[in-house]
Amino acid sequence: MCIKKLIFAGIVLIFSMHSSQASDQFSNDESFDDSVVINDESSIEEVVIPVVNRLTTSNPDEIYQSSLSSSDKLTDDVYVLDFHGMLVNEDNPQQLKPGQQLTPRGDAISNVRTLIENGAIVIFCSAWDNIDETVAQMLEVGFTKKDLGVVDEQATPESSFKKITLPKGNSIYIQYMKYGRVISTKLFFDYNDRYYRQKAFSPFLYEDFEIDAVERIYFLDDSEYNCKEFENNVQRYNIYPGKEVNVYNVIDPSPFPF
Repeated sequence: MCIKKLIFAGIVLIFSMHSSQASDQFSNDESFDDSVVINDESSIEEVVIPVVNRLTTSNPDEIYQSSLSSSDKLTDDVYVLDFHGMLVNEDNPQQLKPGQQLTPRGDAISNVRTLIENGAIVIFCSAWDNIDETVAQMLEVGFTKKDLGVVDEQATPESSFKKITLPKGNSIYIQYMKYGRVISTKLFFDYNDRYYRQKAFSPFLYEDFEIDAVERIYFLDDSEYNCKEFENNVQRYNIYPGKEVNVYNVIDPSPFPF
């Protein structure tokens, strides 16, 4: 019996030492922001699950124009926009033929540019895991670096990890790719999917985003899966409490074969 107790005590001691070392290594990693508060399960504040309006549209231009013609301040609006199949007609980068040119969907470029010029926060959020390719295609199709929120001509896309604070004080680790307002995000521990589908977190990586100044969030994506993922993340993590959240599944992403 004494031998068993000694063995058990040794195992507990070794586990404690490894846990302490892992904790020290994690907290000293400069790629994370140590000032963020960890989840506080002791809070007795009532949790109100955000209401997400699920909508469908075949004409995103109508959504942009509705905001532009509204009496509401555009500085209260956040647009999280998919690229392939939403801002351009071609929905799958892997199916593009060599030298094939992407085609803008309707008046997407001019309308989105006007939204930005009038103060709306616009995030271009592709699930595609090659941000260099996405940025190159956006510039080729007619967006400018100014549209993308890039001032420094020498700037290059960055990829890293970050611990972000959510509105209720809880925090979460995010893997991201970023170039101005071109921001792709995924959960740090999501190893099963190479793509960046957790798009609801992307505004928190944008410098001008302040949750208290936001009234409405618009998410537009041609992928039904990505729309469901956005809704699930908003409600599971209570990302936008008290805000109007509108999720648009943009149908008919490819009106002609390519």
